Amino acid sequence: MNNINLYKEFYFREIDRKINLNNSFNLPILIISVIISIHFYLFKQDLSICILTVGKILSSLTFLSIILSLYFLLKSFSNLFRTHIYREIADSEKILDYEKSLLNNEKKEKKAETLFIKFLTTEFAECAKHNFEINKTRTEDLANTKQILFIAIILTILYSLIYILSII
Repeated sequence: MNNINLYKEFYFREIDRKINLNNSFNLPILIISVIISIHFYLFKQDLSICILTVGKILSSLTFLSIILSLYFLLKSFSNLFRTHIYREIADSEKILDYEKSLLNNEKKEKKAETLFIKFLTTEFAECAKHNFEINKTRTEDLANTKQILFIAIILTILYSLIYILSII
């Protein structure tokens, strides 16, 4: 059986997922920036003691949510300073050398071709499996970031509504 294309697709799919995960950090950072800006704006307003007290409580909870979401965001992006180490297939020169050695060592070209395809299939499968595990963890951490940011958004909206109702 020749399944090299299937495993090659798995491998390149995980590389694409890595790129998508790397690009998905802009939105959470933007949301965090907007939340902080809203809170700064609200605290600069002339607030009554009651609204200020509620605002401090909601802002404290929002701050804790943001810190926790930043933890998961940092964990997803950089694995907390240990970095994610993705596997790559061997470089082209090593693959070419392996192919040449097969052709030199095997009497039949068809057998050498079969062994070479088996080698490449194994390379793609092993790299795809390793990269899948990393991408799975990164995806879960990013999902945690979004869930916690949702709480911060709700708290910010609540504080904003309280402020708006107080000035009406």
